[in-house]
Amino acid sequence: MRGKSRLGHDIAVRSVKLLNIILICIPLAYIWLTYYSKSISEYEFSKEGSILFIALYAVFYCVFIRIYDAFKISHVSASEMFVDQIIALFLTDIIAYLFLFAILRSLPEPFRFIVLFILQVITSALWCFIVSHLYFKVFKKRKAVIIYDSEHNLNEIAKHKQFQKSFELVGCYDIDETRLFADQQRISWLI
Repeated sequence: MRGKSRLGHDIAVRSVKLLNIILICIPLAYIWLTYYSKSISEYEFSKEGSILFIALYAVFYCVFIRIYDAFKISHVSASEMFVDQIIALFLTDIIAYLFLFAILRSLPEPFRFIVLFILQVITSALWCFIVSHLYFKVFKKRKAVIIYDSEHNLNEIAKHKQFQKSFELVGCYDIDETRLFADQQRISWLI
């Protein structure tokens, strides 16, 4: 039973992540197909080339999303996820602009890329806040155990708003007690 619910969770989360990638690529595809690919027609930039450009954009976006952990829906707040996605979008748009510069062999007009970035930021904001809200409505909190080295660290973690939202605390252990327990377990194996 646990495996089926975990599979459903994984499919739902991956589907939502794929939706984000598609929603981010739609404005790029629109701007690319309505403006930039037409201005490149003298270089015989085919439909396959346009598809390749958009696919490369999606790949670079996915790479930066992974680097900045911008899809950690269950672990970070919507605002943290949003900031990470903005960084990924900015870097991906810069790379796309540089690709366009290499294709045109001249500096393209930046206005459309600025509009693209603004549209993507709005899309990302909506996606992050809606998905974060829905995730915690649909899925239960995960169980967690805290192993701490000082009371201060324990209190900081336990008070953290996102921790309370994401996890159900089932135990707290001092690291010294944990080491003692681990040593006792090793000794019991020897006996």
